[in-house]
Amino acid sequence: MDLKLSQINTFFIIFTALLPLQLTLRLFLHLPSFLMLIYIFLICSIFFLLFIYFIHPINIKISCLQKNTIIIFAIFFFEMVISVLFNYNNILEQNIPFIYYTNKYSKFWDSPVMSSLFAGIIRPLVYFSFVFIMYFFLKKEIHLRKLCKYLIIIGFFSSLYSIYQVIAFRFGLPFSSVFSGHNGEIIEAFGVRRCEGLLYEPGPQATYLSVIFSIILFQLFGYKKTDNFFSKRTLLIMFIPITITLFLTLSPIGILTPFIAILFFIVVKWKSLSKKLHLTIISIVITLFLSLSYIGNLGNNNISIVTYLIGRISNLNSNKEIVWGDHRSVRNEIGWKIFNNHKLLGVGAGNDGFYYSKYAPYAIGNLPDKGVVINNNLKILTDSGILGFICYLIILLYPLYFYIKKQLFKFQNNIWLSNLIYSLFLSELLFVILTFNAQVEFFQPLFWITYSMLICSLSIQNYNKKNNSHLYKKVI
Repeated sequence: MDLKLSQINTFFIIFTALLPLQLTLRLFLHLPSFLMLIYIFLICSIFFLLFIYFIHPINIKISCLQKNTIIIFAIFFFEMVISVLFNYNNILEQNIPFIYYTNKYSKFWDSPVMSSLFAGIIRPLVYFSFVFIMYFFLKKEIHLRKLCKYLIIIGFFSSLYSIYQVIAFRFGLPFSSVFSGHNGEIIEAFGVRRCEGLLYEPGPQATYLSVIFSIILFQLFGYKKTDNFFSKRTLLIMFIPITITLFLTLSPIGILTPFIAILFFIVVKWKSLSKKLHLTIISIVITLFLSLSYIGNLGNNNISIVTYLIGRISNLNSNKEIVWGDHRSVRNEIGWKIFNNHKLLGVGAGNDGFYYSKYAPYAIGNLPDKGVVINNNLKILTDSGILGFICYLIILLYPLYFYIKKQLFKFQNNIWLSNLIYSLFLSELLFVILTFNAQVEFFQPLFWITYSMLICSLSIQNYNKKNNSHLYKKVI
């Protein structure tokens, strides 16, 4: 029975690794929104856990850290529900047809009222429940290793396909945009192919690969042995195309990830690295900078990578002169105005689209379909106000507080796990500071997979510390 349970657990871990592809699969197969993988995963896993609990009782205890995160989630969820209900009457009389969504997917789920209830109540409940469930599937280090392997493999194949996309774009080869979220059309900027790989759009792929880059970086250079993981050679083979693809996305998070990640790595690991690794890391940084210099101008335009990044991040255009409603600076300006008028509770998740005509009447063309605000952190402020944003910050900072309070950085019985924790902290940092234009990234599977892995890693490390006190030593 234990073997069968182990096999079922492996199945759910593989299922988890596929969740970041859910939007690609939904659009590629033209499925309705209620058939996204996360809902299927949630239903199947709940039935499985209930079956285990009643038929084959096992240890289902969770750590104190995990219990505390559940409490934080509950508080945040309660605040979001209040925000949605408080603003509910303001949208009842609104009749803004989100034409693209209601025609392509579900007239019921994507209607204005259900859109608000879904974004502010159903979706948060789904993802908070997902994290709780992952606490049971990632109870051991071997489970974390498996999930890391599957995530890396998906990132590797997505990178290979991205490199093919560039070649196909150059030579006119077929199947260069199979999984594009733009109805199979090629995504480009200034005559340069932006690669989405297997992940719908360049931005989501860059975000996904930023996590994979972080994990491989620490496992490849963080210690000498492979420790029953991928071999060093295999990791290096995967690391190279993933790094290249981060730049091929032409997304700020993709271009900036290697530099920020390597800087983070140097800060936390420098003293423990050999001189050979010092030279290797420095060489990588120099190579990346030289690569950027080599492709200083995009396509046939006199626009440097630096200028391109500044424009993508800051959106410095004068909004009053922009007539296109989906321009990112316009959308974020609307978000800031909404927040200034609804500071405490926000306007409720899913409701920002109803305020479009009020705050940006000058932008009349190509209006956004649903959510307007596109900056991830500003989106939280707009939806849930200051109270919700405080909960959001606590969710982000509590794992770091626990890590420092328990002094887990001093416990060195398992270098692989320690490096995984570092890489997951780095991934969370990249999510927060680099998702300038990544709408609702907070409520996407990748963030919560990363977060649940971090909490489970910390729980396992803390358990190891308590039960192996003789290996506890000061290392910094």
